Amino acid sequence: MMKKEKNIEHDLKVMETVEKNLDAQKHDAVYCLIVIMCLSNIWVIIVALWDYLGRPFKPNVLTLVVEVISVVVLFMVLRNTKIKLLDFGLKVDNLKETLTRAIIISAVCVGILVLAKYILHPGERLFCWEYFDHKYLPTAIFQEFICRGGLLSILVRVNNSKNAKLVGLISSTFLFSSLHLYYGFPFMVGAAALSFFLGLVYLKDRNIVGVSIIHWFIGTAVFVLNLF
Repeated sequence: MMKKEKNIEHDLKVMETVEKNLDAQKHDAVYCLIVIMCLSNIWVIIVALWDYLGRPFKPNVLTLVVEVISVVVLFMVLRNTKIKLLDFGLKVDNLKETLTRAIIISAVCVGILVLAKYILHPGERLFCWEYFDHKYLPTAIFQEFICRGGLLSILVRVNNSKNAKLVGLISSTFLFSSLHLYYGFPFMVGAAALSFFLGLVYLKDRNIVGVSIIHWFIGTAVFVLNLF
């Protein structure tokens, strides 16, 4: 009888520990979500206000602020939660497979963009290397950190429904698209399509290294081909 009571007491303690851990994970996830959404939306509002006042930001400033927001989010999350860098997709355990898939996807996508430029704009110069931005790589990494490693991961983690991944994909796509509002509606639509695709890749690998590489190759190709 005593042994049975001890087993029951042990099971209750295990259940209590599991419940506390789940509550802590949910608290950390909600905290991250609030920080990301607040900082991102505040920045969107500021951009809209400055544009309304006739003092629009330059594109390089917009890019820099997105990177600063990413650093602030990382600092606040690591300081105030138990979430680690690995939870944001910063890992190397499946790096070889991730890199291989990223390079193949990038090559295919860039090839499609080159073909589209050749067909849709015949006679135009194919590559406009003056639009190449050597500072674009950190921008791609920071944006993937916020939208895929941060927002998408969090939404999937806190949503227990069967549509958790789809909800996360759509929500992170809206955020990613809004970060590109300054470049105009057509660019935002393209960014939304890219975001949804990158979200699918991220959910496969759970690694922002691969999606950052794909993001950089596609983004660079779009600018160098002068498609927008």
